[in-house]
Amino acid sequence: MEKSIFLCQHKGSGGGTNVKYNYLSRCPICHNYAEPKVFLNSFLDTKLKSNLVITFQCSHSKCKKFYSLEYKVDYRFDNSIAGYETELIEYPEIPDVDYPFPESLEKISPKFKEIYLQSKQAEIKQLDEIAGIGYRKAIEFLVKDYLIHMKEDENFNDIKAKPLAQCIKKIENASIVKLAKAISYLGNDETHYYRKIEGKDINDMKKLIQSLGYFISAELSVLDADEIISLSTKGSN
Repeated sequence: MEKSIFLCQHKGSGGGTNVKYNYLSRCPICHNYAEPKVFLNSFLDTKLKSNLVITFQCSHSKCKKFYSLEYKVDYRFDNSIAGYETELIEYPEIPDVDYPFPESLEKISPKFKEIYLQSKQAEIKQLDEIAGIGYRKAIEFLVKDYLIHMKEDENFNDIKAKPLAQCIKKIENASIVKLAKAISYLGNDETHYYRKIEGKDINDMKKLIQSLGYFISAELSVLDADEIISLSTKGSN
């Protein structure tokens, strides 16, 4: 963290006052050490005592990205001569959320990815009671989207309307059936007052979800392989 100063304009007037501020010596995007440039900033407002927002541009040659920081301003008059002192407002860092599934899964069920990532974000924020319910919902979308993809001859509206348990019964792959059933049982425990399965928690549920995702992805790859073989056979005739 380094300190610098610049002239900042007041809202509604042409005048300005020097502002002292701390800047990040390390870019939060590329993580290289480089002094950032002040790209733009909000006005000083001595009436509302509003915070100051500064948008910086990373000066590193391989980055040049923009980011904004917010500062609390000490608007006392005696500070206006040498320059207003400011305090950087720090927000808790939101870590990147990993999506540990093959791309093929997102193609058949983009909603599964969306709900899974939201559930994981809730878990990171220690909202465990909400996260478990979210994972349960994510699986319902994955199973139903998988069935719609695999059973193109069936009315997809019927699949959408059926309870998850009935949808699982329609799956032909025995391994996928077992995984989906186990996840649904653990998921139900996350939504109900009484927990039927003791000794298992959300971490066990996530492991099974990951396995289910890979089994479904593998089956989709087999379908792609069948198509390639079929095209190859036609081409050789």
